[in-house]
Amino acid sequence: MVVQRSAVREGNSMIYLLTDHSGLNKFSGDEDPNFRSVCAKVEKLAKEASSIVQQNFDGMRNIRIVSMFNISDF
Repeated sequence: MVVQRSAVREGNSMIYLLTDHSGLNKFSGDEDPNFRSVCAKVEKLAKEASSIVQQNFDGMRNIRIVSMFNISDF
């Protein structure tokens, strides 16, 4: 067991798995309820990823590089 803030990134939802820490990455097969939960979450994250990357890229377009020096200094 770990405290919740160690197990979940802020702003993300939790999924509950019926296992101990050593079983977090072990599944009995593709019908395993834990596997189905993890798989569904990974699929959701993958679908959302492209829009998140695009939002980050769009935000970078608004960044302006400001010179610390006046051109006449050189």
